[in-house]
Amino acid sequence: MMRRQRKKGLCLKFISRDVTWYGEIGITDNLTFIWSIPYKNMSWTEERRSSNKRLKGLTHSCLGDLDLAVKYSFLNGPTALSAQFLFKSAAFYDKNETLMPGNNQSDYELRLLAGRSLWPWGYVNVEAAYRWRTQAPADEFRYLVEYGLDWKRLYTIVKLNGILSADNGDEPSGKQVSGNPSLGIEYDLGTVDIMLAGSCHMDWLWRVITAEISTGEVLQRDIPWD
Repeated sequence: MMRRQRKKGLCLKFISRDVTWYGEIGITDNLTFIWSIPYKNMSWTEERRSSNKRLKGLTHSCLGDLDLAVKYSFLNGPTALSAQFLFKSAAFYDKNETLMPGNNQSDYELRLLAGRSLWPWGYVNVEAAYRWRTQAPADEFRYLVEYGLDWKRLYTIVKLNGILSADNGDEPSGKQVSGNPSLGIEYDLGTVDIMLAGSCHMDWLWRVITAEISTGEVLQRDIPWD
């Protein structure tokens, strides 16, 4: 992920290279345990716009926020319905990190998920969630709309992800956290994810991001393992 900000003849560039361990374990036919642990390599540089000369910069690597979740399926079949509870923890870092990988707080999220098979024309998923944030950042309404189509040897997934701030943060809107422009106190965020995957089990994802706090693009490679 790379983000740029420009002000007073300077270009501020932030780059985050992430490797995430994501997993799911089925406890019963209807109950699933989910986890996600990212490792982040972050760099921040200040350059002069006229010459691209680097004036100063920082580099920092550490683990990011730990996500733990349980999901229960109420309905399985052509139509699926489930609920998920997620806990996010900053257990792997503290407030003294050179570049913060997260907001250094705990979050709680309740999410409802619904899906429908459109065979042979793919499927559609819709999700809606509310995230409670325990410190300065505002609570969030979250949503996702996803469409996928299987071309036998190749499948395509398009996702619209969104975050709407509840506007109840403890700090001014737009304030950022310790040099990381991807973190904010109150913001709205929209992403469009386009994923292509083939029989080699390696997925490529391209993401376009628009937000109050930053704009950018992400190229991501996923390697599933069963």
